[in-house]
Amino acid sequence: MLRLPRIPKFLIACLGFALVNVAFGCTEKDTLGDSFQFQNQDIGWWTVNNFRQLQKRADVLLIGSSLMCRVTNEGEATYLNHDLNGNEHHRCQHMEDLLAQDLHRKVLTTSLSVPGMNASDASVVFSELVKDGKIPDVIVYGIAPRDFLDNGLEVPANTSLYQLMEKTGQLQDVANLSRLTRTDRAKYAANKVLRRIFPLYDKQTELSIIFRRAAKQELAKTLPAPAICELPTLDKVTKSLLHLVPEDSDPYCHVTPYDESHPNTADFKNCYLVSYNPFRPGLYNPQMKFLDRFLKIAKSRNIQVILVNMPLRKDSFNLMPPNLHNLYMQDAQRIATANGANFVDMQHSGFNDADYDDQVHLTGRGASKFVELLTPKLVPYISQALATKEAARQLSASTKTSTVKSF
Repeated sequence: MLRLPRIPKFLIACLGFALVNVAFGCTEKDTLGDSFQFQNQDIGWWTVNNFRQLQKRADVLLIGSSLMCRVTNEGEATYLNHDLNGNEHHRCQHMEDLLAQDLHRKVLTTSLSVPGMNASDASVVFSELVKDGKIPDVIVYGIAPRDFLDNGLEVPANTSLYQLMEKTGQLQDVANLSRLTRTDRAKYAANKVLRRIFPLYDKQTELSIIFRRAAKQELAKTLPAPAICELPTLDKVTKSLLHLVPEDSDPYCHVTPYDESHPNTADFKNCYLVSYNPFRPGLYNPQMKFLDRFLKIAKSRNIQVILVNMPLRKDSFNLMPPNLHNLYMQDAQRIATANGANFVDMQHSGFNDADYDDQVHLTGRGASKFVELLTPKLVPYISQALATKEAARQLSASTKTSTVKSF
């Protein structure tokens, strides 16, 4: 009796994997649906999701890190005097009301601000989302030194926001700029080849999330409810380091008005010491190039940008390397001028230590004060931008009318 040679299990597995990839590659590309729906639904995802679903174009777009989030979250809750869902409230009613008084017209704002957003994140989020029918007249971009130097970020391409935009958009022009070493660039090139050869490899994130969410649902049905026990209170940074923050955030992010009787105070001295020290030109310079990219794209889309240097508590400057803040200010203003953007410095606008709840973040009351101090400085720029855009729209409309009549 003829015995067939025994095929190693490894080869069988490889053959099976190849056949599955062939079958998957022959189906429609959107077999798993919109890739965006399978990304980790953290706070950045909720912000991007909210913007994608906007039905009406905003006049003024606010963008920045958690420093700007304080304006649209705690500052807004304090101004409106009621609780908010930080995952859904992405506008600044306070600024809208002040602008309406000065400009005598309704001005609609929206925000693409995300905690931890650095210059590279802002650049790719802006380039991928703020286009077509969602182009505002003005962008108010709040910046700070940590947006350009964060030693906790080894590679700009490693943030969840960048990966979300890279997965759902086109970022080939900054593929190398966002990867700082030859090793990172080599891995990126290798992954591109693997994604072309094996369609399933390109969908590994979506598939892993499908399986993980399904497993969580099944476990929730069978496992008993966890016992209630007292745990020490940990801040978000510590929870993140200990991997206690789930990838999929709670859809409701509770934001409350400022309560003077129960102020929240925190000390992130060590966090910022690590972020700023040592000074790494190899990380700082690419982030400045991303700022330049942001402003160049805005200029090409005829959007007026106002860069706002966000105020920091006085003791935060002691945590920075010598001359870092001066270098940051000089570079930011130089790049703004080269791209026709305006620059507003809010550092010396009358804030005191009581306006902050840590080294850099304003309290709800401080954020409300920030809006009151910033808005008058924005009025001339916004007024001019709105007038220019309106004149251009009227000219375009009259040109179309003349063209139709000539026929």
